[in-house]
Amino acid sequence: MARLINALEQLLDDNGDPLASGLLDFYESGGSTVRKTTYADSAETILNANPLEINGDGTVPNVFGTGTYRVVVRTAEGAQLRQRDPIGGDTSLSFGSDWLSTTVYGLADVVKEDGQYWESQTAANAGNQPSLDGGTNWLLFLADVATNTTNIDTNTTNIATNTANIATNTADIATNTANIALKGVKLQASIATTSGTSIDFTGIPAGVTRVLFKFQNLSEDSSSAFLLQIGDSGGVETSAYNSSSGATNNTAGLLLTDLQNAGASFRGIYMLERLSPLSNIWVCSGNTQRSASGVSECAGAKELSGELTTLRLTTVSGTAVFDGGSASISWEF
Repeated sequence: MARLINALEQLLDDNGDPLASGLLDFYESGGSTVRKTTYADSAETILNANPLEINGDGTVPNVFGTGTYRVVVRTAEGAQLRQRDPIGGDTSLSFGSDWLSTTVYGLADVVKEDGQYWESQTAANAGNQPSLDGGTNWLLFLADVATNTTNIDTNTTNIATNTANIATNTADIATNTANIALKGVKLQASIATTSGTSIDFTGIPAGVTRVLFKFQNLSEDSSSAFLLQIGDSGGVETSAYNSSSGATNNTAGLLLTDLQNAGASFRGIYMLERLSPLSNIWVCSGNTQRSASGVSECAGAKELSGELTTLRLTTVSGTAVFDGGSASISWEF
């Protein structure tokens, strides 16, 4: 029992791609249409199917047989690509075997020579060296397998790289989408200023360049002026401010007004703006109107050690209790 086809020989389609799941029909030699049995083992105990399906990568399973055969190579759909007759016996011509100058090759026989695979274009093709033939008797069937294998490895690497790039780009898109969502003016809900000696406004994200503090009907139970303090991740700071309202100065916070008396209510807007993109110096100004009479102008500055995170509304005395109104903040990037 002889092996009819080299084990794991890879067959290709007309485009030079592996003939995945293609078919091999085995017939009696000499143009016969009578099917002839092949075996998966040399002891002839395991019958092969006929037609025999080629592996998914185009390689050929074990094929053993006695005598000569006519073999037809087909696509998975059954379309004939080529045939070879005879194969087997003493004159066996295996797929892609090395070219020999003394062998007579038939039409569509495939041989390997000079690192490449060639298909015979004529019958009784003998003594014509494929690499020197000039395309008369031989047609290049498949270029150097080693080169193609290298190219496949390279393409596989490129696919992996491109996949990683796609993942990176997807992450960038998600980041940009998140950044876009952060842009614009963000307004917090109002907080009632009806109790306590201080009220904190938190949730200010990193990268903010402007914060507005807005208040309506703000009042407290004594005559201590309203004060705005700011802080970063280290907490609200209570010193090193440079703040004025009218003729009154303060270093414990940013003054909102220099006029205050119990029972009066105040409304206005105080703006805090980052001095420069990489700076944590905040410059501030605003206008406050008192219910009884009068308008106060205020301005100041304060440098933090980190990103602004918190505004605290309190009073100069720190003991006055809020008893009316509401306030809110908004920010911009």
